[in-house]
Amino acid sequence: FDRELAQFMIPSDQASHYKEAYETVHKAIYSIAPKSRKIKRSRQVLSVPPEKIGDIVPVLLKDVAADLGQTELDQALVDKITAKAKYAKLGVSGMKERYSKIRLSFEKGGTSNIIVGALGYRKDEKTDEIKFGVSLYKEEWTEEEYVKLNRKSK
Repeated sequence: FDRELAQFMIPSDQASHYKEAYETVHKAIYSIAPKSRKIKRSRQVLSVPPEKIGDIVPVLLKDVAADLGQTELDQALVDKITAKAKYAKLGVSGMKERYSKIRLSFEKGGTSNIIVGALGYRKDEKTDEIKFGVSLYKEEWTEEEYVKLNRKSK
């Protein structure tokens, strides 16, 4: 995630926790290098008038997902984020959401992926506009033909 969006998401006292979790997952995934690996990132930061946020948020989320080659995000997630974003109209300043979805294949030569997202907003007290940011990261990998993930590994 970039620095501008990160200010919404991860409190500095929790950064080491996220780094440790990332390193644990990364080590487990790459203990045997996959046959192929694709990484995509997408982010948007917009200043939005409060009265438009309910209309813009679903479109923004779909645009960022499309950048990753995702045809859709979970509709319940989009609805939840859109509903929370409407708090901005009421003058509530600040929202944070995190999203992750992982799909693992336990077949030999299987293709797995993970999507991690972060989003948030904060009200600009000078302009009354809402600075809304969303960032998604997608990683997809395919194992060698003779390798499969182990459900029982830790």
